[in-house]
Amino acid sequence: MTLARKARRLSHHAMTVAAAAALTTTALAAPATANAANAAPATARPATSNAVAGYAWVDGGIQTYYAFDSASGHGSAVTYSSPSTGIYQIEFANLASVADNADVQVTPYSGDENCATSGWDKDHGNLRVVVDCYSLSGTLTDGNFDLIVTRPTSPPNGVFDYSLVYTPNSSGMLTSNQYNSSRKKNSVKHLGTGKYQLLLRGPKTIGTHGIVHVTPFGAQPGNCELVSWTGSAQGELVNVDCFGPGPGHVAQNREFIVAYATTSSLMGIKSQVVANAFANGKAQLYSPSLQFDSKHGAKVSVLRNETGRYEVLPVGSGGNTSKWGGDVQVSAVGSKGQLCISGGWGQFTNPSLTVECFDKAGNTADVPFTVEWVVP
Repeated sequence: MTLARKARRLSHHAMTVAAAAALTTTALAAPATANAANAAPATARPATSNAVAGYAWVDGGIQTYYAFDSASGHGSAVTYSSPSTGIYQIEFANLASVADNADVQVTPYSGDENCATSGWDKDHGNLRVVVDCYSLSGTLTDGNFDLIVTRPTSPPNGVFDYSLVYTPNSSGMLTSNQYNSSRKKNSVKHLGTGKYQLLLRGPKTIGTHGIVHVTPFGAQPGNCELVSWTGSAQGELVNVDCFGPGPGHVAQNREFIVAYATTSSLMGIKSQVVANAFANGKAQLYSPSLQFDSKHGAKVSVLRNETGRYEVLPVGSGGNTSKWGGDVQVSAVGSKGQLCISGGWGQFTNPSLTVECFDKAGNTADVPFTVEWVVP
């Protein structure tokens, strides 16, 4: 998707902003005359004292405004190549230090594909992340996606955990490629074919807090879906279902990566502007009861435009959008092989994020989802 096409898909924001005004005490000005995608790339380096991290929007290339590299402080430090159809290699300059224990999360940017990370490694001081995109039938296909990578160097605000589930056929402790802000070890229970429950050990909690994102791992088609998450006496319990490609929604054992955050972004950086929410309301326009906003007075609202198509409005959470395009991550929540994607976003007086959701057959469908907006 070109920048021009992205701007066209966001042309209905005037109606969206007007509708959201009823749900927030923050007044909204009219949209800017130009999409922020046309702004000059950033040169100032934001503070990232507690994480080594980066993000990128990959769409036939990398636009520097929509990329971030904490080691270099500008989007031009992120590059990519595609050695064959559906396979992408994204390089973050000078981030090789995270290669041994990184969290990688991917959100598709097109409704007819699933994207997974098949691994990452060091490349002459850089971090190289490989992402594979598959059609719903299971063949490699050209894809677009949003990508984040991180490894905290000190605990962020609140609880922040991630784990690569590398034992798809068994239960036990996860002793590598994980981070736990409580300095404990995460574990997984294999509940049956394609069904998993992670324990992210930490503070005792009750109910559902924070947000979770799930990304499939490995060079194979199919997907993994976040089913639910809840607190317990030992920490956070996260349920995930995985399944193979095609319309049958057949359960499949596979590897995947889970990230959980309460009062920080999914990148685990204290200084970022972040807004996230669990969008599970039924009304046409509502404010999710479960949300986090790093800016005082900010508020997330969700507008259902039509079946499976939503606008998420983190009102008051703009951040430094004159220099940074930000990143969006979305996860469907359910157990029916559903998929939710990032359908684009714009920076006006306030950000506006398009989310599109689909059933296992690829038809638009109303689906609960977690969503995050983050900008340095």
